[in-house]
Amino acid sequence: MIANKKNTIIHIAVALLLVLSVTEANINNIFVPNIITTEQAEYSLVQCGGLIALEFDIFKYSDYNKYFDEDSFVRLPQAGVYKGPADIEEYVRFTDTSSPFIDAKVPIFQDMELTGFDPETGTCIFNVYSISTAILNNDGKEGGSFTAGRLLKVYYSIPAEKIPRIDIYFTPESIVALFSQLQKTNGAKFVCNVLTGPSCQDTDIPELNGNLSEKECLEKLTMLELLEGENNYFDNNTQGCRYLHSVFAATNPFHCAHLSFLLAKDPKGNIKCQTSANIQPSDLFSEEDIFNLKLKCLTVPQLGTDTCVRLIEAPTPSPTTVKPTTKSQKKGKASTKKTKKKKSSK
Repeated sequence: MIANKKNTIIHIAVALLLVLSVTEANINNIFVPNIITTEQAEYSLVQCGGLIALEFDIFKYSDYNKYFDEDSFVRLPQAGVYKGPADIEEYVRFTDTSSPFIDAKVPIFQDMELTGFDPETGTCIFNVYSISTAILNNDGKEGGSFTAGRLLKVYYSIPAEKIPRIDIYFTPESIVALFSQLQKTNGAKFVCNVLTGPSCQDTDIPELNGNLSEKECLEKLTMLELLEGENNYFDNNTQGCRYLHSVFAATNPFHCAHLSFLLAKDPKGNIKCQTSANIQPSDLFSEEDIFNLKLKCLTVPQLGTDTCVRLIEAPTPSPTTVKPTTKSQKKGKASTKKTKKKKSSK
């Protein structure tokens, strides 16, 4: 059973002080060898510092095999579940600079709190709050900036020295802001470039969909909802789901089936971008978790709002216009021409 937070708050505070005060050398000496043996009844709260020893960074893909095993999963309620290091990496890269939609990222804020501990299983729960700005891409041009806060609920296993689970929370407002901006820029075009282009040409998906032209693909895509439901789901038959999976399919044809407008199974027999799993954020995050994220968003100057999102759209170039010539201007020009003719005739 997860220890009650009120009963363990003092111990958690002490553990965090220990975790945050030790040097990297001390981590190896204190936390790593201090693994509970099978003869001991419970794991120690101090061993939660093993997550610090992992030097966990969700964007450090080269260490994914150190963080995760094949049963580890990352879950965003609106997007679904991604299991194993390879699938987790594909999903996370959608929000990183390797995404065709993102040019650069600027970290602004990060804070980590130990919020739960199960002494029987040796499971530690950390809330990692972060805020960053992404510079969006618009078909080779700057597509504005997207600043948002997020919460990672990270589960660390002391006996496995791995992270078996991460749940991710974004506010519904931040999700719709991002996907609305992709919709205005190059999101739909990218989807159809992938579906009708070389990435999927060796699969049966183009033929299943009637060998659509890019124009026909765009027409079908824009008929779909961008997102669905009050939580803004994009694991269903939406444009948003195809924005996500087109990034995967651009380098991995396995995901071409997920772009299909008709039901299509991927090589593992799964069907995606059709029906939502309808995972409720409230089943994964407490009201306190969400309140704390919103409070941090509100107090960080770069956001300053509890919606946890600030979108600055790229300026739209003003169309070049030619002012119509008025009658008086025409008359003036005509009289000038006559004067010049008279002078030249002398």
